[in-house]
Amino acid sequence: MKVRGAYVDGWEMSALHPGPPVRDPWAADGIWVEGIAPMTLPTEQVVEMTGIVSAARPHAVSGKGHLGQWPAELCVSSVRRLQE
Repeated sequence: MKVRGAYVDGWEMSALHPGPPVRDPWAADGIWVEGIAPMTLPTEQVVEMTGIVSAARPHAVSGKGHLGQWPAELCVSSVRRLQE
């Protein structure tokens, strides 16, 4: 699957959000990102990521990603910058 958004990373953070701008990097409108090294892109870099998406089960105790607080997770196979 290909998805586009603003990538945000940092301490215990690796997520793709609608935007930019990203108002709250911990908001549930983002998805957790796995498979890329931390700090490889500038914060809020607009990207297109390709990979496999897995969603949390409805009504599950925990979701995906850090502390299980994300509704979905993307295991990335490729990243393409869309703007500088």
